[in-house]
Amino acid sequence: MIERTVKKLLLVLFVTVSFSAAAFGTSTLLWKVDFENGFTATSGTPQINLGNISNPNDANNQVCVIYDANLGSHVLRVGKAGAGLNRAARLSYIIDPNFLGKDGRITLKFSVSHDPNYNNNYSVFFMASTNTGGTYQNYWCLPLGNVRLPLIWTRQLTADPENYYTGTYCPPAGAGAIYPPPAPEDLSNPPWPPVSSLTPGWHTLDFIWARRTAGDPNIWGNPRERADLRLSIDNDPNMTWEYRNFLWSISKEGYKYIRIGCFWEGTPLIPDFHAGGGDRYVDDVCIWSYEPDNCDDMGTIRLGSDINRDCSVKFDDYAEIAGQWTQCNDPNNPDCD
Repeated sequence: MIERTVKKLLLVLFVTVSFSAAAFGTSTLLWKVDFENGFTATSGTPQINLGNISNPNDANNQVCVIYDANLGSHVLRVGKAGAGLNRAARLSYIIDPNFLGKDGRITLKFSVSHDPNYNNNYSVFFMASTNTGGTYQNYWCLPLGNVRLPLIWTRQLTADPENYYTGTYCPPAGAGAIYPPPAPEDLSNPPWPPVSSLTPGWHTLDFIWARRTAGDPNIWGNPRERADLRLSIDNDPNMTWEYRNFLWSISKEGYKYIRIGCFWEGTPLIPDFHAGGGDRYVDDVCIWSYEPDNCDDMGTIRLGSDINRDCSVKFDDYAEIAGQWTQCNDPNNPDCD
């Protein structure tokens, strides 16, 4: 009896080690622009507003490529200080619509101004766009809030009555209400980890989305897409947030346009959602595929043995069961075998 119990405990420990390794799935690079060759990316057609495709190094334009000594590389300036209301500066690419599908990953570097007097309006560094209907389209984007906090936005034109509000505004740092409020079990790490505004200088952004529930955004009344989302800044545990089964928007036709430095597709007289207007820089924008590997990866379904519902099978899940095994003394109870 003791020997069998020891063997079972060893098996439990083995299972624990197999499932509890921290991982975020497998990614393969699909698309990249690092601005070492101007606006040329690994694929796709660049388009520009308030810049010059044929002369990317012209610093007289709002959108241009400059050399950054801190990074030791060429970077994209997506806004020129003192540009006033004319801040609709952006660099766009027409890409393979399969690159931004139901699962994926975005990584990029961005810079926060050192000027304490700079007005940190909302600014978008990456937007997945259908290029239809201005802002009235299905999209998602990765902006920086006006207090230097990272955000996630998504919008779907048509939605079922339960989720009639077509926009989803996700402030990871808690700088406002999340709408619609998710159920507690849909959040992997409540409460939100404490965070202050980003320090001046360069930061890295790593964003993963993995669809959990499909939907057709072109049919009114259909349920919204739902996905697991993970956003991390500088790979800092205090600036890493996960949303499970959250409202999302994936275009049926695929997102074939990406915007770097701009969200607003309408008039340039509304500048709040542009990166332009002062000291915003972006580098190494990458699109990756994403495939979950382990139970604790984004986009996976929690295992039945995941007793504490953290999407991984750990020793804590089996501690009570193991204790019952070791204390069991009823030979007629099959759980004691």
